[in-house]
Amino acid sequence: MKLPSRPSTRKGGFSLIELVIAMAILAILVGVVSMRSGSLLDRSKVTKITQAVDALKTAVVLYHTDTGAYAYHTNGNNRRLISSTISGWDGPYIDDGDLGRNNPFGAMYIDNNHDGFNRVTGWDLDADGTQETTGNCNVVLLTGIDADMAEKLDQHYDNGLAGSGAATWDRVGRFQYVSGNRSGVIFLYQ
Repeated sequence: MKLPSRPSTRKGGFSLIELVIAMAILAILVGVVSMRSGSLLDRSKVTKITQAVDALKTAVVLYHTDTGAYAYHTNGNNRRLISSTISGWDGPYIDDGDLGRNNPFGAMYIDNNHDGFNRVTGWDLDADGTQETTGNCNVVLLTGIDADMAEKLDQHYDNGLAGSGAATWDRVGRFQYVSGNRSGVIFLYQ
């Protein structure tokens, strides 16, 4: 014998508690995804800069090998990696004269002096307290670099090299950060 079914008193849909729980789970997922995507975006910007710097290092080494001089390259008239009348020049050494396309934060220039357009005083590459490099060499200047990105670039180039005495991470190794004008200078070649 079959019992008669009872009519359900519940209507279709979700309860308020179920909706609140679902929204909380979604909020947590959105938070996790946005934190990870910000990290991925930063990593992609660092990668873009480091790939460009690696290519520039190759270009300035070839330029120096061919000419015996250190390259100087800005977006204005001084574009020696694209064209030059200097003896031995066998370029162009780069395809695009606008180096700023490789810096998602600002401009990018190559200097032929250790001071990186008067931003740094010298290079303590091994963080022992002695400047190993002064005078002519090649460095890259990056503008528009904030402190967070500077630390990421320093981690890439110097792997947390801390320095000794008064020297700090931003003043030793291949990457130096100048917070006053939001610029970073990367040592390329001497």
